[in-house]
Amino acid sequence: MFALFALIIAPTVAVLVSKTQPKVYESTAVLLFRDPGFDRTLFGSQVGGGQQDPARDAATNVGLVSLPTIAARTAVVLGHGLTAKDVLNSVKVAMAGDSNLVSVTADGAAPAGAQAMANTMATQYIAFRREADRNQIREAQRTIEARLAGRASSGDPTTLADLNRGRDQLEVLASLQTGNAELVQPARLRLDPVSPNIKRSAMLGLLGGVLLGFVAALLAERLDRRVRDVDEFEQALGLPVLATIPQSRMLSMAPRSLQQLDLPEAEAFRMLRARLMYFNVARARHRIVVTSPGQGDGKTTVAWYLAAAAAESGLNVLVLEADLRRPTLAELKGLREQPGLAEYLTGGAPLDEVTRTIVVRNPPSGDDQASVDVIVAGLVPPNPIELLESQQMVDLLAVLSERYDLVVVDTPPAVIVSDALPLMRQADGIVAVTRIGVTQRRALHQLARQLRELHAPALGTVVTGTPASQSAGYGYGYAYRTQRESYDPREGAPV
Repeated sequence: MFALFALIIAPTVAVLVSKTQPKVYESTAVLLFRDPGFDRTLFGSQVGGGQQDPARDAATNVGLVSLPTIAARTAVVLGHGLTAKDVLNSVKVAMAGDSNLVSVTADGAAPAGAQAMANTMATQYIAFRREADRNQIREAQRTIEARLAGRASSGDPTTLADLNRGRDQLEVLASLQTGNAELVQPARLRLDPVSPNIKRSAMLGLLGGVLLGFVAALLAERLDRRVRDVDEFEQALGLPVLATIPQSRMLSMAPRSLQQLDLPEAEAFRMLRARLMYFNVARARHRIVVTSPGQGDGKTTVAWYLAAAAAESGLNVLVLEADLRRPTLAELKGLREQPGLAEYLTGGAPLDEVTRTIVVRNPPSGDDQASVDVIVAGLVPPNPIELLESQQMVDLLAVLSERYDLVVVDTPPAVIVSDALPLMRQADGIVAVTRIGVTQRRALHQLARQLRELHAPALGTVVTGTPASQSAGYGYGYAYRTQRESYDPREGAPV
């Protein structure tokens, strides 16, 4: 999603927005600042002052071009209701590095308008400087005129001649003034708009999209409380990972038999059963409670295929659906919903009537058949916790432990409701089912705290929905067969 935003949506939006913007045209006139030295040629020295710093003089000229006085003169010449502020907002004046060149760049809604404003601004600056220099010379001329008037009565011909010569030279100098600037490159008509720049907008949109996508990904990762790493389950619960179950299309179809699964999934459940056998060394574990922190973790799936794998190994197995709030096993396996556990606990049906049998391995030869007995939840009662805490439930688990080698109890999510707690106290072992990308960190820590407080015999965790590369058992199946079992076993009918 973030990559899509960065690579497609953001640049597209930037281009569309750019196309809605009005077109802007630019034109640039270039001024050259230089002193022709007419005053030194005529007088042997600079009129009005000594030698100036060229860099400082150029910076001064740039500042003068940007004065409101020049902008006002330009607005008057151009007309059309322009003001000095309009001109200043439309013109940029800049030095060309360390040279004596200065660019006057104007923008406008039309190419001709931008060209006219740049040229007018440049020529008005030249005229302004020329007038300023001429005014300075006129001041010098007026000074000489005053001295001539005072010397006329003295009759000194030498002094009078010098003053008259100086006056004539100033007249010549005034006529030669250029303002020390000339327009070396008039603004040209540019028909291509500088804005909007579609390519630049697309690139900026792409860059902005990448940055926003990166920030959004960081925020999403920080705010997302779902666990996405197998090792984190082990660390948070303080339990070993007994098996990792890969994401599977076949599992979503909920077949009854392991032989109907793809081999990597079937091998993962067989490995789970094999690892649980090691916990039987010090203590007989007839009752395994399968629970989870929340909904959608896959506990019912794990409970069923653990039982199927145990039945394949020759054990007498029963699955007890103790989730009396949201039962799903009857629907998934095609069984009658009633009678079930709720009816038995309330005295509405005997044990034999609520127990059904499903064949989970039925080879064509008929030999080595395996089956799992099932007690589904039954009708959803109004008081599930009272039934699960009852003496009848305690007695039922005791009876089932005598009849079966393994009883797999599917409970409600332990963190969401308290129904699982009494069953966890009576368990010989607990398996916590979690799911990559679904289980929340907070729920995981709550489950770990519950297990510690109950001193429950937690055996480990099963992580579902993992990528195939992280799933234990994947390599084993692929090493010797890439297809499912060579025969398609028939599903046993419920008895």
